[in-house]
Amino acid sequence: MAIKTGGMQASKALKKLYSRNFPKVLRLVLTKGGGEMDAQDIFQESMISFYHVVIEGKFREEASPDTVIYAIARNLCYRRLRHSKTTQDLSALAEADHMEPELDWNEMSKEKLVRNLIDKLGKSCQRLILLFYFKKKSMEEIKKEFGLGSVQAAKNKKYRCMQELQGLFKKNRITKEILS
Repeated sequence: MAIKTGGMQASKALKKLYSRNFPKVLRLVLTKGGGEMDAQDIFQESMISFYHVVIEGKFREEASPDTVIYAIARNLCYRRLRHSKTTQDLSALAEADHMEPELDWNEMSKEKLVRNLIDKLGKSCQRLILLFYFKKKSMEEIKKEFGLGSVQAAKNKKYRCMQELQGLFKKNRITKEILS
């Protein structure tokens, strides 16, 4: 398989796999109630898993690479759905027990405000932001911590997490005046 040889052939093979398979994974995730960012995360994890299977010599070519990537993505998607369903059920229970009071942004310290919004992120993003911004870990260390294939994959994950955090800021109408 071209991926195993490395170099330009591997790069071309991976690009082909990306272009052929991402639309399928996106469609899968969207039909299961996820968003485009979820699809990107799941697809990235699927490609990394597939890449490791090939590099480690565990890919026996009994199924096409497309089939294997889709199967990995489907399993990751269902795992996330189970996790989010459990989280939603727990959230609904907590809301039923006691309604969370509205946050008074003016009385909350900047640090507490940011931490509160970070707590609303998924566990993976929380951990990444904690490692990078608070523990000052390098992208190389984060790559290893998350088991990602490259520093670029770690940067992409950080970017998506920061986009999600910015969305929370906007959703909660956090203004520059409060943070400055």
